[in-house]
Amino acid sequence: MSRARSDRGAAKAPAKDAPKAAGGARGASDWLSSVAAKVPARIMEPRLTLILATTALVVFGLVMVYSASSVKGIINGESPSSYLVKQLIGTILGLVACVVCAKVDYHTWGRRCLPCLWVLAVLLMVVVHLRGTDSHGATRWISLGPLSFQPSEFAKIVVVVTAAAVIADYVVGHRPATPVAFLGEAAWKVGLPVALVLFQPDKGTTLVLGAVIFCLCLMAGLPRRPLLVCAAVAVAAYLALSLKDDYSRSRFLIFLNPDSDPTGAGYQVIQSFRAFGSGGLFGTGIGMGAMKYSYLPEAHNDFILAVIGEECGLVGMVLVIALFALILWSGFRIARNAPDFFGSLLAAGSSMLIVFTFLLNLSGVIGAFPLSGKAVPFLSYGGTSMMASLLVVGTILSVSVHSRLPETVHDRRRRSLGVVRDGAPAPVPTVEGSTAGAPTARSLRLVHDSGSRGDARRGDPGAGGRSGDRGGGREGSGRDGSHPEARRTRDSSGRERIELGRSATERLRPERGPEVRERRGPSSRNTGRR
Repeated sequence: MSRARSDRGAAKAPAKDAPKAAGGARGASDWLSSVAAKVPARIMEPRLTLILATTALVVFGLVMVYSASSVKGIINGESPSSYLVKQLIGTILGLVACVVCAKVDYHTWGRRCLPCLWVLAVLLMVVVHLRGTDSHGATRWISLGPLSFQPSEFAKIVVVVTAAAVIADYVVGHRPATPVAFLGEAAWKVGLPVALVLFQPDKGTTLVLGAVIFCLCLMAGLPRRPLLVCAAVAVAAYLALSLKDDYSRSRFLIFLNPDSDPTGAGYQVIQSFRAFGSGGLFGTGIGMGAMKYSYLPEAHNDFILAVIGEECGLVGMVLVIALFALILWSGFRIARNAPDFFGSLLAAGSSMLIVFTFLLNLSGVIGAFPLSGKAVPFLSYGGTSMMASLLVVGTILSVSVHSRLPETVHDRRRRSLGVVRDGAPAPVPTVEGSTAGAPTARSLRLVHDSGSRGDARRGDPGAGGRSGDRGGGREGSGRDGSHPEARRTRDSSGRERIELGRSATERLRPERGPEVRERRGPSSRNTGRR
């Protein structure tokens, strides 16, 4: 008996806690609604889209990093989750940097602090050339004891911010005043850090930065003919520097024919093709792939998309592409609603920086472009890449958070629909000439104005009612609209009509009521036919 009572008590306990949980959920929902109600929809919608798409990619990236690196951790004598723990640390640091960057006005670090950031980025790139760590034929890393980071990941953010500032100053502020001076300023402010990145060599980052800068110039409306000439010269210099060493030439030849060296330089590309082919439509399942068993080198880093294609199939790859497309869409929407031209270029350039990096890695993995060795934002293993990608998202959010555009009529209508505003009942908006939802007496001014307007249209300055052939009237301009009195009138046919004054239903009638035709006898209708 006691056991049965205890079971019934245990069954009733969740029922008591259910209202509390529901109340907490409603409280969170009300808080989110109140926050969203203060921001126009055209600003809040792309912001939420960017946050949700980034969150989905980060969570999915953590899952795939664990799946792709668990075997490698066991082979190295470590825990299967060792790479996941390191990635989590980079993710937490990146989230903190993202929030701080979003809270600070982008004019503060994009204008006032930009010279210091530019000098720091250039110094780090010089230190990489002097004391950097060599890896896979490139010097890109700086080691500080057990920690190592890649300065070019942060330098590319500074380059995009600098390019947006230089272009905005020239287009809007006309500083410098001549195109030649503008090219000179852009050459040393933007071209110098890009050249330092290229000479590491980091050709993938250089290509992405060049594409972003070119698109920003097109968006700013710069003259296309000089722009195309400069782009052609830059592409020629890029190809000349890329093909001068044997390592880069071999990558280009493997891009043309991977089967020319199936066990050497073309091995990764061929294994990537097999991973996509074995995945099919829905994949083998997360954690069930075979390429991570040392068949595909760098499966958790440069070739994470091949692992996703194998374990999640074509459907998973389409979803990943859709999430990056949402980031690009939200970034451009935020750029369109930015408060100034610099903010527009900054938001658009930052979103393109993320998406172009993803497209560069994807095209190399599927064999549509030579391999670049660039990590996929949010998905590949690497604390530096994760922190830099989240910092770019914080840059876009900073433009969105600090957008202060004039309120439009659509924003006022949306705000007027709120039932509760800041914990108090929202005031009922009233329109002149209407008492919808307002439990107060009508203003005498509105009654007098409506009566005088109606009298002026009818040409009767003394009467306040409508003519009888329109079926009904309104109170005159000299009567109290708050306490109307009954009035007797007669129409043209001699019928008596009692008017009780303007009522709540009468305000729904149009100013010109339906005309009432005079009834005619049979003789008059026949006369009309003749």
